[in-house]
Amino acid sequence: MYSKNWVISIVFLCLFLSLNAQEYVDEKYYLLDSLDLSSISSKEKILLKSSLKEYHSSLQDTLKLKAISHLVENSWDNKIWPRYNAWVYRFTKKELGNLTDTYYQRELSLLDKKLLLYYANAVNNFGIIQSEIGDLPKALEYYFMSLEIREHVKDNIGTSEAYNNIGSVYSTLGNSEKSLENYEKAKAIAEKVDDNDLMAVVLSNIGILYKKTGKTEEALQCYKRSLIIKKELNDNKGYGVTLGLIGEIHEDEGELRTALNFYTKSLVIFEDEKDNEGIAISLNRIGTIYFKQNLINKAKKSALEAISLAKESGNEEIVMNSSLILSSIYEREKLWEKAFEFQKLHVKMRDRVKSIEVQRKITEAQTKYDLSSQQQKIDFLSFKNKIQEDRLEGNKIAMILISIALAFVSILVLDYRKSNKKKQLINELLERENDTKKTILQEIHHRIKNNLQVVNSLLRMQASKTEDKDIKIAFKETQSRVVSMAKLHEKMYDSGDFKNLNSKGYISHLVKDIVENYTVDKKVLLKLDIGEVLLDSKIMMPLSLIINEVITNSLKYAFNSQEHPIITVKLKQLNATKNELYIADNGIGYDREKENKGLGTKLIKSFTKQISGTIHHNTNNGTSVTITFNS
Repeated sequence: MYSKNWVISIVFLCLFLSLNAQEYVDEKYYLLDSLDLSSISSKEKILLKSSLKEYHSSLQDTLKLKAISHLVENSWDNKIWPRYNAWVYRFTKKELGNLTDTYYQRELSLLDKKLLLYYANAVNNFGIIQSEIGDLPKALEYYFMSLEIREHVKDNIGTSEAYNNIGSVYSTLGNSEKSLENYEKAKAIAEKVDDNDLMAVVLSNIGILYKKTGKTEEALQCYKRSLIIKKELNDNKGYGVTLGLIGEIHEDEGELRTALNFYTKSLVIFEDEKDNEGIAISLNRIGTIYFKQNLINKAKKSALEAISLAKESGNEEIVMNSSLILSSIYEREKLWEKAFEFQKLHVKMRDRVKSIEVQRKITEAQTKYDLSSQQQKIDFLSFKNKIQEDRLEGNKIAMILISIALAFVSILVLDYRKSNKKKQLINELLERENDTKKTILQEIHHRIKNNLQVVNSLLRMQASKTEDKDIKIAFKETQSRVVSMAKLHEKMYDSGDFKNLNSKGYISHLVKDIVENYTVDKKVLLKLDIGEVLLDSKIMMPLSLIINEVITNSLKYAFNSQEHPIITVKLKQLNATKNELYIADNGIGYDREKENKGLGTKLIKSFTKQISGTIHHNTNNGTSVTITFNS
């Protein structure tokens, strides 16, 4: 009986503890639908708890935003700050409404400016996230968007931060001149407002740029200035990162002891901060120094610890570097199997980091073929030696004949298998070559799309700097054309088929995007009837630009006096070689002579000519355009 009561007590105790453990994992309190606290460090938990306490005790929205923004800016945990940053973005966008797009046209209240600042910070952080995952054009777009707002509301610190981030993107793209130009702008503003925190970051980035361009002494001076500031600010992680950067310069100069000293100090700091990624980077650097000093056991210990932590955090670059060190160590120890194992891991990670997947597959195929051939030779020699041993116990002449016969058969088998393997390898290489060409074409369209997005961002940024209404409209129409081209390249990249593009999905999305992105006071009803017509990209590009021009003209001129505007778009195949595009609105019609002089009309005629088409206008009950063209 005592035993049963004891068990029941334990069960209730566990249930009680479980309920208490989940007390604060609540969507209303944490503002998120789910959050795993078990994997968060104690320091991050303290920051999270204090920020949420401040949020829930605040009565004003700006104070609530201040609390969550403090959490975003001070958290280093990628499971926390991006999610709360997204919360800040949603909250401010909802409060601001269409002011996020029209702020430069209005007189802003103090509250508007505060909300816009938090919104700009969230957008800037989206840029950081995109930069980390490698989508640099998207990152640049976010940074420019943030810069526009911060300059408009005269946020000097935010403006300096935006210039610093833009400089980082240009540095990654290899444009040192543009990068330094933006860094210097950031540095000048940081000096003007006496922001040491930002100054330390900018100095480190300028140092990295100088190191890239071979200006070692200038880089070292920037790092040392940054190090002093970070120590004064008690920025331990930043201090550890800068120690590592200084160590790299000394390592490059061959000053291994000095480099090791800086790397070791960096490691101690990251261990205190419980920053596994920083620990892995430091251990990897230390392992490299030990290897160069021929301290093999120490190098192996550091590299193994680094690769273990890197695998946990998913940092493929550290795995790549650590596996190369371990491969070299095991090769020196003549442990060929382990050396080969880590060499393969290094090649695998290297190709992922550099995005050369096709080349990696070809190399692997060749390696497997070579190993297979070597193994066959080893098997053959082992078999031959066994026969020779048996020959001593039996009839020597008979065994010799048997050996010769077996050897002859084995050679024939080997030759056959080798020939067969070569044929298979050639076929595989041909297939991969075709895949490579297809991948290259996809990558070209992907990059064109990204470049067009950057152009769109630059146009929007330039438009915001003028007050002339006509110029703004001209910029907006140009942006619409650029977006139409970008969407087609995105479609080609996603489908991988450049000859047979399905017009139904693409044109439907294009029309909806044009209408949604063009500011109209009334809701426009869309009537779409797009057939499953397969078109070549050479036809689809001018066709999409025609659609953009016609619909833009309708949105711009047709509906001034129309309460219920309607735009109709139809595409159908007339026969095996002919297709028909029909676009109409129920607006006020148009003046034929006046319209014929406009840029839009000239573009429509030019693009229609490109697709060997004919165009017909009708102004009864609105305006309609019918274009007949070849497939």
